[in-house]
Amino acid sequence: MFFYRLVRTLHGFDMKKYLLLSIWFIGASCFATEQIKDVLSVGEARYSIRELPLNQLYGHDKLSSILNQELCSASWRGYKARWELKDSFLWLRGLEKNPCSNGYEPVEAKLLFGGQEYPIKAEWFTGKIVLPVGETKYVMREGFDENDMKDGDLLGYDLEAFVFNFVDGKLNSKGVELIQKRY
Repeated sequence: MFFYRLVRTLHGFDMKKYLLLSIWFIGASCFATEQIKDVLSVGEARYSIRELPLNQLYGHDKLSSILNQELCSASWRGYKARWELKDSFLWLRGLEKNPCSNGYEPVEAKLLFGGQEYPIKAEWFTGKIVLPVGETKYVMREGFDENDMKDGDLLGYDLEAFVFNFVDGKLNSKGVELIQKRY
């Protein structure tokens, strides 16, 4: 019924506009599944993070062979890690395989780290962990027409974020930064 009304409403439009609108409807229905994120604890606060510190130690294939995880559309990597920033170091507090399953499936530390137990100091990790603190501001091509968007109109985005910088697992610096991503 919805599409019947839409077609009747569009009867007076030219074919180009009708085709573009049809493509928009099809594209709008093809969203990717949001991935389950790792969690970082800082004091009592918990944050979802996009970064994957464990990937610097083990690649995807190596983790797959060790964990024997089941993949799902919300977790292509098959695990979820819990991290903690404590005493100026990044610590791995625990690892769960198959986070899409109904039950919690913890991974014992000794499976990946020999005789060690959690927490594990993440001395292998050098990089940033970014926590967005503001709204994403999209950067558009000058003079773009919002009623007639084209490829190339979206140039990127700016985002204010709190950034933790780590070197060999030790917190090297932290602070608010403006992240400017350009495509």
